[in-house]
Amino acid sequence: MSARDQELSVQTRLLKQLGVDEYIILLDHGYAASNLNRPGLARAVDRLREGDTFVVTKFDRLVRSVPHAHSVA
Repeated sequence: MSARDQELSVQTRLLKQLGVDEYIILLDHGYAASNLNRPGLARAVDRLREGDTFVVTKFDRLVRSVPHAHSVA
């Protein structure tokens, strides 16, 4: 198992502990948070509806900066 796969396993476990249903967890394998073109993230953002809660285990797993966060939303 690669370090990247191990990191994804840790994140998945933490999300489940936070009560996130496994079937709605979306992961991007092999993509860095600095990459703006991440299919899993794009699917997650597309699925968000008013009242939803978007959960990440660590902010740096989602984006690298506040301006980068604005570009995701």
